[in-house]
Amino acid sequence: MGKRNEIGAHVKIAFDNLCSVKALGFEDRNSCMILFYAAENLLMATFKAEDIPNSQWRGSAQHQLDRMVDLLPDECYLKEKFRILDPLTAYATTYRYPTVSGKAMKPMTAEETKRMATTLAGLVSKYCKHFGVDLKQESPKSLHAKPMREPSFEQAPEPAAPSA
Repeated sequence: MGKRNEIGAHVKIAFDNLCSVKALGFEDRNSCMILFYAAENLLMATFKAEDIPNSQWRGSAQHQLDRMVDLLPDECYLKEKFRILDPLTAYATTYRYPTVSGKAMKPMTAEETKRMATTLAGLVSKYCKHFGVDLKQESPKSLHAKPMREPSFEQAPEPAAPSA
């Protein structure tokens, strides 16, 4: 049950992050940072389903989407979709602080941010369908914790993903 609770919570947090980005707007400098955390939560849900222990990704892979994705088995059909999100890593690490010369790094353009949000909205939808997560619940549980091996066509509540 704990595994299903964690998967449901990670998917819900990713969805909530997307809702926050929609509220802030794609041009807000914090939106790309929030999108990173949405991606990270989906990867953490995947790790849970794959039985990849926290200790395996919390070390050198922590906050590095490309390294986190590398830990996924090739059989995970969404592995390559996550590669599109690699640029978000900079917004969770170096972007949070000024450079050593005291300059604030530029955020992604609104168009780039919108593209990332659209990709993540599609992923959240796939996760809801695969795991049977009902985002209308405050603390949703997944119906199962099976790894993502091929697209699932199970009927599950369709999330009201924010329009990008």
